[in-house]
Amino acid sequence: MLFVHLICSYLLTGEMQAKYEAAQRLAIESRKPLLVYGHTVTCPGCLYFEEQLTSDQELQTNLNKVVLCELDEDTTEGRSILDQYAKLGSPLFVLHDKHNKAGFSWIGYKRQQFTHIIDAFVAGLDPIDALIASFNATPSESMAEKVGELALFSGHYQLAQAYYAKAFALNPRALYRSRELSALGSLVYAGEAESDHFLAEIEATLKTELFDAKNRIYWLIRDHWSVARDQRKQIMARYWRYLDGIEQPKDETWYALRWHFLRATEAWYSHKNFPEVRAHLEAIMALGPAEEHSSRQRFGLTVLYEAGVANQQALGFARSKLWDPDDKASPYFSSARKHMVWLECAVKPSSCASFLQRTRPEESSEWLNNDAWLLFEAEIASEQALGWAKAAVEAASDDDIRSAALDTLAELHFARGEKQAAVNAIEAALAANPSNAHYAAQLKRFKAEAP
Repeated sequence: MLFVHLICSYLLTGEMQAKYEAAQRLAIESRKPLLVYGHTVTCPGCLYFEEQLTSDQELQTNLNKVVLCELDEDTTEGRSILDQYAKLGSPLFVLHDKHNKAGFSWIGYKRQQFTHIIDAFVAGLDPIDALIASFNATPSESMAEKVGELALFSGHYQLAQAYYAKAFALNPRALYRSRELSALGSLVYAGEAESDHFLAEIEATLKTELFDAKNRIYWLIRDHWSVARDQRKQIMARYWRYLDGIEQPKDETWYALRWHFLRATEAWYSHKNFPEVRAHLEAIMALGPAEEHSSRQRFGLTVLYEAGVANQQALGFARSKLWDPDDKASPYFSSARKHMVWLECAVKPSSCASFLQRTRPEESSEWLNNDAWLLFEAEIASEQALGWAKAAVEAASDDDIRSAALDTLAELHFARGEKQAAVNAIEAALAANPSNAHYAAQLKRFKAEAP
C-alpha cells in the first residue's frame, strides 16, 4: 500500500495534473480502482486519516486494493481537478471504476465504514445498496444508522433522512433525530427542500423534551447559520424562548462558546446592546487553555461577523482584543482577516483599503485578487481595487489564477459602470477556460444587464 501511495503522492514531482493522470494509468495497469483523496490544511479529519496511513495495519490492507492519489485542495491545480467531483466537504474520497469514471464518493474517515466501502466497491457492489440489503434481511437500529450515516456522508440526503427516521422509530434517540434534521438541512442547502419546512421541524423538536441543553444550543446555531444574514433576526426571534433557561455549559468549551455566541446575537438583535455583546466576547476570550487564545480571538471575530455587529465600539474592541496581525502563519489567518476586513469596511470604509494593504501577507496574484474581491464585496469599487485586480492578472502564474483575477476585474469594471471593460475581461477569462460555466454565465449577464 505505502509504495502505491508514495508514487501517487510524493514521487511524482511534476504538475499535479500529471500526477493525477499517472495515477489513472497506474490504476488501469494494476487493475485496481483509483481512489482520489482530496484534503485541505484546515481539515482535522484529513490529518487523522494521514496519521493512520502509516500506523493502521487494517487501513494499509484496504489501501492495497486501490491506487490512492492525494490532491491538495488548497492549491489551484488541486482545486481544478477536484472541481469535477461533487463538493461534499473534506476529507473527500472518490472511488473510480475500471474505466476511471467516478463511481462512489464520500467524506470523512471511519475505519469500519472505509473498509466496507472499499470491499463493496472492489466486489462490484454499491456500498449503500449493500448495507440496505443487510438491513432488509435483518432490520435493526444499528444497521439503519449505518445506512443513514453513509448516505449522509455520500450526499444521498433523502435516503439518509429516511434511514435515520427508521433508526429513530426503532429507538427514539436524540442522535437519530439530529442526523435526520442534518439530512433535511442539507436538502435545503441543495435547493431540494423548503427552508420553512426545515425550520418548522427544528421548532417542533425543540418543543419536546428530546433534546438536552447542548442539543438545543447546537440546533439554534445550525438554524441560525442556515439562513442569510438579513433573515436571521426574523428567524431567530422565534427561538429565543427555547434558549431561555439554558445555563452556560461548564464542562465542554465547544458548547460554551456557542452559548455565548447565541447570547451575544440575542443582545445585538434585540436592542443593539454592545456592552452586553462585549461581555460575552470577553467570556469567550477567557474560555479554554492559554495556548488556544488565538482560536478564541478568531471565534470572537466570527461572532461579530455572523451577528452583523458593526459600530465604532465593536471595531475598537476587535482591533485591541480580537485581531492579531502577526498570526499570518496560522491556516485560519485568511478567514480571520476576512471578518476583520468586513468590520473595517462597514464602520470605516475610508480605511478599508489601507487595512488590506498593511495586513496582506504577500504581493502574490492570489492575495492581490483576494483583496480586490473583498473591496468589491464591500461595495468599494475604487481605483485601488481595480489596480489590485489588474496587478493580480499580470502576476498570475497560470491560466486558472489569471482567469480568477480577470473575473474579479470584470466585476469591478461592471460595478463602476464600465460595461465594455467588464465584457472584455470576462471574455479573456472564458478564452482561457472555454468550458467554464461560471465565466459563460458572467459574460451573458454583463452583456444583458445594465451596470
